[in-house]
Amino acid sequence: TFGVDSARLGEGFLDLEERIWPKLFKCGGRAGVPSREAIFWCACDFLLRHRPAFFRTIGTLEDSYLKAIREKQVGRLSAISELQRCQSMEMEKVRQRAEKDESTDVQSLVAQHVSEIDALELHWQTEIEQLKIRQKTTYCEY
Repeated sequence: TFGVDSARLGEGFLDLEERIWPKLFKCGGRAGVPSREAIFWCACDFLLRHRPAFFRTIGTLEDSYLKAIREKQVGRLSAISELQRCQSMEMEKVRQRAEKDESTDVQSLVAQHVSEIDALELHWQTEIEQLKIRQKTTYCEY
């Protein structure tokens, strides 16, 4: 060895790196403004190297957010599928009545079905967007 304390050397490199890494933002982007991608990757690199526990916590948090969004999407698909099943049964009854020469208004039923599906889509889209907003807020607070 060269008589240099490796712990002090490591601290020196850490201090140097912590002072220098923000200056790396100056590369890329427009006129002295770093690109969002450069900021993101520099921040990830810093957290991974110097705050690994925090980095793992953030990863776990992001995984839970993705899982919650996937659950909402599955709920949306399930609700739409169930509505379409009910609408198919209703349409079949109307078809059977039409065969018996009973008066039926198929066009109004189709319009009703379309508006029900649109309303359900809007409901689930709103639910998912609100979840994303809440997640982003809590993420930023963290």
